[in-house]
Amino acid sequence: MLRTDDLRRQRRMEVNSEVRVTVEGSELSGLCSNLSANGMAIRLETEIAPGSHVTVHLEGGMAKLPPFVTEAVVIRCDPVESGFEVGVTFDD
Repeated sequence: MLRTDDLRRQRRMEVNSEVRVTVEGSELSGLCSNLSANGMAIRLETEIAPGSHVTVHLEGGMAKLPPFVTEAVVIRCDPVESGFEVGVTFDD
């Protein structure tokens, strides 16, 4: 398991793809702005409290690439011009 100070060392890929986030039975649509081996940043119109458990669903973008679906935990939720930028870390 990676230590907290190792998390930012993971390479981040700019993605800009639609993502669905399910939290407490509600599905939200957003934009995944970047993706790493440990987590992703998501732009949403709705605030999600840090510590919340969510399911993220990112489409593969190509017919042969399956969607990426995983459980995650919200580690930050920062207000931005168009809503909120939510940082999640993937569950082990």
